[in-house]
Amino acid sequence: MVSTKMFQWSAVLVASVASEDVDAMLQVAKIEFQDGPALTEIGSVDVHSQEEVDSVEGHQNSALRCDWSEIQKLMYISGCSKKCARFKDLHQAKAACDAETTCGGVTLEHGAWELRLGPKLGHTPKGKGENSYVCKPKHQHEHHHHHQHHQLPGTVALVPGSIVALKGGKDGKYCADEGAKGVKCNRPHLKSWEKFTVVNAGEGKIALKGGKDGKYCADEGAKGVKCNRPHLKSWEKFTVAYAGGGKIALKGGKHGKYCADEGNKINCNRPHLKSWEEFTVTVVSAALKPPSTRGCWLLTPSGCPKQDYNPAKIWERDTWGEQQNNAAQDQHACLAIRKKAIDEWCGATDTQMKWNPSSPP
Repeated sequence: MVSTKMFQWSAVLVASVASEDVDAMLQVAKIEFQDGPALTEIGSVDVHSQEEVDSVEGHQNSALRCDWSEIQKLMYISGCSKKCARFKDLHQAKAACDAETTCGGVTLEHGAWELRLGPKLGHTPKGKGENSYVCKPKHQHEHHHHHQHHQLPGTVALVPGSIVALKGGKDGKYCADEGAKGVKCNRPHLKSWEKFTVVNAGEGKIALKGGKDGKYCADEGAKGVKCNRPHLKSWEKFTVAYAGGGKIALKGGKHGKYCADEGNKINCNRPHLKSWEEFTVTVVSAALKPPSTRGCWLLTPSGCPKQDYNPAKIWERDTWGEQQNNAAQDQHACLAIRKKAIDEWCGATDTQMKWNPSSPP
């Protein structure tokens, strides 16, 4: 339970921030929701007066980032934000989502509202009764300081030409290519079998070559993922999705389902994106050549001196810019708008952008 004293202090402090100082207010909100017990404990917040609640709500409506949808009945939002932090009260959940840039909405599951990643909505399984509210980020002109600039992609993309290692979501262990035995995420170390080469598979997809024999990895459904193919066909093609928190998810080529780390194998049979479907990428050898895969890409040679953020000096997919500024389809949005935004956020002038309208034939 969050103490009354703490909530009062938080409400008064947020209410005292000038409306034009959006960045400062967001920082206060972010600190409270990251550090406070509300993210890990279901419960109600005691407040002394409705005046305090109205004050906070007024700032949320005028300054924070979400335009909330109507209730989406019998629909769930895919993926987790802040590890699917749970709240008993809808107002608390929406406020926490408003303050968290990776949050795409809230879904009611098992009596509590969870922070979800989105943006994909799915029909809830029969009898589960999930309902959702979708957070639609406000347009850039509605914010005095354009605070969407303060969010880089947050994840290392699987860039064709690079060599990477993957840590599975079940136990956080490195995934190893064991040939015919399949890929298993059970290694505490990073050696040759734990290294994968990323290959451009066309149409925005990638393929992986395992570290044991250099063969393509295939989604064999219930048999797991096995790196034993000399060819690149449909089962060897994977779709990469941003899972939030600096992690990625993979969809297999056989049925298009999310791949899950089950410890003894990777099984691409999941309709949802939860913790076991999240992978952490370590870049072993970067691909410095600009990628040819479709989309908007960025490189920050000088890093981000103004921020507590040290991006790897490799080409990264500007996933956030593609989602919020249509940078995958709009060349000007990628090369001009996003470059200016990232330069300002990083305190640099040498950000490089690469826009590819489609994969080469």
